Amino acid sequence: MLRSTIDDGRAVSAPHYVEALDVGRQCLAALDDLFGSADIVLTPSAPGEAPHGLDATGDPQFNRAWHFLGGPQINVPVPHAVAHGESGLPLGLQVVARPGHDARALAAAAWIESQLAAY
Repeated sequence: MLRSTIDDGRAVSAPHYVEALDVGRQCLAALDDLFGSADIVLTPSAPGEAPHGLDATGDPQFNRAWHFLGGPQINVPVPHAVAHGESGLPLGLQVVARPGHDARALAAAAWIESQLAAY
């Protein structure tokens, strides 16, 4: 899978790469508007439940943008009693903070995890 991802990256033309970097700069400039007065943003960690087996970690589409923008992101597993996927596999909640606010993301994730543990 890694080899395929690297090959896909090598296939991107220089103009498309430069365009993607420009879009990234525009998105980074808009982060304050997105966060507003919030310390964190919560999103699903993935578009569905955890994958079967240990061959893959799941679909990364919900964390790629945050990674690209340099924002810390932490997955908090959702207890089975709270929610789970159709196959009974776990779901995750993603905690995201502004770039450079790693401690804030960690603190929020720890608090959320402690609240979910009550279930």
